[in-house]
Amino acid sequence: MKKRTLTWQIFWQNTLLYVLSLVIFITAFRILRAPWLLALMWLVALSGIGVLAFQANRLATTAPSGVGGQMKTQLQQVRDYRAKINAALEKANQRGSTTAHREALHARVEYWATAIEDLIKRVDGLQQDTIIQKDLKTVPATIKKIEKELATETDPAIREQLEHSLETRRKQLCALQTLQQSVRRAELQVDSTLSMLGTIYSQLLTSQSSTQVANYRRLTDEVDEEVSRLEDHLTALDELTLNGM
Repeated sequence: MKKRTLTWQIFWQNTLLYVLSLVIFITAFRILRAPWLLALMWLVALSGIGVLAFQANRLATTAPSGVGGQMKTQLQQVRDYRAKINAALEKANQRGSTTAHREALHARVEYWATAIEDLIKRVDGLQQDTIIQKDLKTVPATIKKIEKELATETDPAIREQLEHSLETRRKQLCALQTLQQSVRRAELQVDSTLSMLGTIYSQLLTSQSSTQVANYRRLTDEVDEEVSRLEDHLTALDELTLNGM
């Protein structure tokens, strides 16, 4: 017998069955007034509460909330870097740096950080999509099964149906593989972007000419390049989603 994965839907179904069982026991006790029935009702009530409490705790501790562990860490890194970069820019402002260029860099970093967060959440959502993860496991096996059936099938009508099914599954697999590649590239881009944030923060701290216009222009240009790459990845993931993934 195939073991079912515990979900909130199953939990609420079990809760409903538990309540219905108690209602039946209470009704039977009111009719029969049997002491053994009362004892059995208490036993079912206590054991049922224990089982439901265990299931609820298991779901609460294993179910994803928001984003996964690694992505949650990356999101926090983005926010930490953004806060530190903003603090460094504010300190430079107190030293009398050029306000217009400092504010331009601040605005670009803010936009950049928002784009990173968006990409991280998008990637995490795809990684946690149970349907996609299931298809990645089952579709290749289904293709092999159809190919095996097609190799021995002689009925023309059935062969036509099998060929159509095989073509559809191959297209689905191709789309899944494309999605996997896009997600992997996005993951690498997130790593690269976090590195770049750290580099810019270090440059703001160590540069002796942080108040110079040329320095802010160079940093702003670097941020613009990273923003452009992030937007490319976001667009690619959007297109895949719109195409039915």
